[in-house]
Amino acid sequence: MTNRPGAKSKMLGKTWRGGWQLLIWIAIAANAFPFYWMLVTSFKDKVGLYQIPPTLVPVTWTLENYRLLFTTTEFGTYFLNSVIIATSSTVLALFAGSLAGYALSRFRMTYVVRFGQLILISKMLPAALLVVPLYVYVVTLGFMNSPLSLILANTSFTLPITVWLLKSYFDAVPVDIEESAWIDGCSRIGGLFRIVLPSTIPGVIAVGAINFTAAWNEFLFALVFISSERYRTLPLGLSLWIGEDVLFNWGMLLAAAVLMTLPVLAIYFLVQRWMMAGLMDGAMKG
Repeated sequence: MTNRPGAKSKMLGKTWRGGWQLLIWIAIAANAFPFYWMLVTSFKDKVGLYQIPPTLVPVTWTLENYRLLFTTTEFGTYFLNSVIIATSSTVLALFAGSLAGYALSRFRMTYVVRFGQLILISKMLPAALLVVPLYVYVVTLGFMNSPLSLILANTSFTLPITVWLLKSYFDAVPVDIEESAWIDGCSRIGGLFRIVLPSTIPGVIAVGAINFTAAWNEFLFALVFISSERYRTLPLGLSLWIGEDVLFNWGMLLAAAVLMTLPVLAIYFLVQRWMMAGLMDGAMKG
């Protein structure tokens, strides 16, 4: 009988690949199931919500939870506040981070490098540690109970990582291209916004998506700085519903969670091509 080591190793390789693929699918299913359960439960009626054993698919499909969400709560106000705050803080962080990241990339003076290191160290501080000093600034500036307080707080929290990620992308843009523009009369700032940033669009989009997600899901700053229902964000507003016995409804809460998740999913779906390119470039250049 002929021994075929090549066939054995081929069979072993297929077995390993099959095993890894099975583990990957199990991991995907384990992560996707909570989202699936949240989605289908938001379409269940009150009987289906508390049915034992629970069903994977609603016996009776209903939009009542979504109707109640918009007719009996301030969900629309919370949603608009989150959009304004997350978008504004993302744009502000990208603008300031672009200037700082460009300076760290192009100027190698000792004090600039030290300043960059200080920015990176500040990112290691947890948000809970920053609440007290930020609270003092917010009260002093008169921004308490205002969306502006959350915009500035979210920007300050995401700015360090924004600076360093953008710096890694700017490092890959040859200075020779900028020097050619300078000869033609372009300033440094003009070179940044006309040459460097357009050359690193995938990276900028990746950083922007990360910042938007962080600001969209932020809860601690909103809890401390906002007391008026008029300025509540989605994470804060939805969390406070749990303690309101008259208002609390699991189906309505899950419907709100679905609608809260959709914008982030939509953003990542629309920019996934640039996201993957930006993150891969950042990994290779970092």
